Amino acid sequence: MISVQKNGWSVATAVVALAACALLLMIIPAATASPGESIRILNKDSTYDRDVIAGQKAVAEWILYNSDNATSYNVKNSIEGGYGNWMLSLEPPTVTISPDSVQVVKLGFSSKNANLGESNTVRVRFNMTEITSGSAPASYEAMRNVTFTVVAQNVAQKNGIEILGHHVDLPEMLDNNAGRFLIMVIIWLIMGGVAIGVVIPILRWIAGKTETKYDDIVLDIIRVPTIILIVMYGLVDSLSQLDMSAVSLALIFKVYYIGLILVLAYVGYKIFKGVLIVWMKDVASKTDTELDDILVPIFDKIGTVVIIIVAAIFLLNYFGVNVTVFVAGLGVAGLVVAFAAQDTLSNFFAGIFLLVDRPFIIGDTIILENGDYCEVLHVGLRSTRMHDIFTEDLMVMPNNKLANTNIVNVSKPDRREKVTVEVGVAFDSDLEKVEKILLDVATAHPNVEKGKGKEPVVRLSSFGEHAAVYKVFFIVDDWRNRWRVAHEMRKEVIARFRKEDVEIPFPQRVVHMKKE
Repeated sequence: MISVQKNGWSVATAVVALAACALLLMIIPAATASPGESIRILNKDSTYDRDVIAGQKAVAEWILYNSDNATSYNVKNSIEGGYGNWMLSLEPPTVTISPDSVQVVKLGFSSKNANLGESNTVRVRFNMTEITSGSAPASYEAMRNVTFTVVAQNVAQKNGIEILGHHVDLPEMLDNNAGRFLIMVIIWLIMGGVAIGVVIPILRWIAGKTETKYDDIVLDIIRVPTIILIVMYGLVDSLSQLDMSAVSLALIFKVYYIGLILVLAYVGYKIFKGVLIVWMKDVASKTDTELDDILVPIFDKIGTVVIIIVAAIFLLNYFGVNVTVFVAGLGVAGLVVAFAAQDTLSNFFAGIFLLVDRPFIIGDTIILENGDYCEVLHVGLRSTRMHDIFTEDLMVMPNNKLANTNIVNVSKPDRREKVTVEVGVAFDSDLEKVEKILLDVATAHPNVEKGKGKEPVVRLSSFGEHAAVYKVFFIVDDWRNRWRVAHEMRKEVIARFRKEDVEIPFPQRVVHMKKE
């Protein structure tokens, strides 16, 4: 087994890249819905931490988007807790959202001069209940916070923008929708330039110092998708600064999330195919077993299908499709396929057994139950291909049949094999002389083993109808020589018997004729 610790960092790099894609999806605050929720609550404004001039009003708005294509929801909106003499209103208190539609909820605050200097964080609760004919409709809650600070006219903050969680004031000429949009575009262009011109070259320099190739492959894979993600999020973040309708903003977020899922699925697929599978093939090529060489392509195909299915499930879930029914349908379909493909599955597991148990390997010669000598060419997951060394034919045998048959591996533990040659002599022959001749002939052959415990042996095995039957037991150095060695020994035995006047009788019968 070849050690693969050298490439461990590269595989870890691929795993970190996959984790980074998942983390990128989690940290983007474009929408704040919990997993599995169909109602997505989108902040319409850039920030809800704001200053309000004493005596004036302020409004915070949320867009409620129902991503479910089949179910309507009833949403009850309420203000949590008490806020003294603050004048707060929430409209509408109850709203019904149809499938794939949006509604706007507004929190109004009417400040008074008496509120000057006060600051409060208002908590708004959204209670969402599925409208269904069932007895137990699904429901869940979500909370949003708004911080109002009442200030005098000369210290009132402008709307400004939020950069990495920090509020930044803007000059009066830029403190408007168009100005904020322009500034956000510039900021994201700078961030994209830093990523392309600074971060990626540094990472390439670091990767160039390593001995492995896998980190370079990862960087090549994530380079373009990273730029696409920066552009996508930067565009969405910039467009959210404009005074857009709720429907338009919800459409932008929908396009953004679809693109995000597709990009991350593409990155996962490329890292899986270009890094993980390549690394597994490199490791498999350095091992002695054939199991990994066969399982890696299977893992490749299964992994590709899994990535596509996971991406499809995320997309369907985002559009409000109930994937539970889909998964249950796949389970039923799997049972049907399993019953219909029993032979195929039997061959598959038999192939795994042959590869793991290894009764033979590629290049071994085995003897089947019918006596055929076959050289193993390939062990697949459905069948095994063999070459019949006598008929020169290609044999393809299902794995389940081969796994359940008796076979003899003549290549293991070594290539030597015991051979028996049978010889008949006349009953009136000198048996001591016969045994010496047979032993001399066997010992003199160059392909017969003569080591201790492996010397040729001669035994009188039986009395035939017309001859005393001897058997010569010997071990040849290679099983492929067994037929040639037996042939040459028989010829030499006949020559020596003729020279030593030893008779090899032919079949004969004595018939007595009775005279009447």
